[in-house]
Amino acid sequence: MKLPLPRLARWAAAALGALLLVGCASKPVTMDGLIFASPKVNPDASGRASPVVVKLFHLKSLANFQTSDFFSLYERPAQALGSDYVTVEEIVLTPGMKQRITRPLAPEVRYLALIAAFRDLENAQWRGTLDVSQGDKDLPLIIELSDNKVSIRTADGTRELEKLQEKLAEKRDEMLRSAEEEAKQAAKERAQQAVTKRLKRLPLP
Repeated sequence: MKLPLPRLARWAAAALGALLLVGCASKPVTMDGLIFASPKVNPDASGRASPVVVKLFHLKSLANFQTSDFFSLYERPAQALGSDYVTVEEIVLTPGMKQRITRPLAPEVRYLALIAAFRDLENAQWRGTLDVSQGDKDLPLIIELSDNKVSIRTADGTRELEKLQEKLAEKRDEMLRSAEEEAKQAAKERAQQAVTKRLKRLPLP
């Protein structure tokens, strides 16, 4: 059966539109970025750095997140966030550590939010948020923890991620060199102390 030309044109346009919609919906937005902690992150009372737990939330809205306290978000996230909650993941970072994170984002996710379990919560910036509702491509993210502060933002292209990784590698090498020097100095001091003890035990002439 032959279709009249106007009907055929309408049918072709509808079919093309459906194909375009399927094509657009077939590729979900992906979060692809870097999370890293500075060598001095989460200092204790003596100023020594220590590991820190980070929780990353995928949310529909920020309303409940912004009004909830740290412990409600940390211990009972689904209850605290209610209908805004989509999912949450936990990441443990040690001082100077970096980690690449690649995650698909569910269609309903409009915001990413995170909290960091710093030792000194009262004086810390433990909460961070990012609007991803306008994302139409992969999101290059940077999540940074420095001292008692956490932040999340979009990277200025992949080159910024590469520069950060290079910077972190330099910091790590610097820390390793410093640790080696401290170990050598400690070994030298122990050897000197051992010699001094032996000399003291020798009989006097």
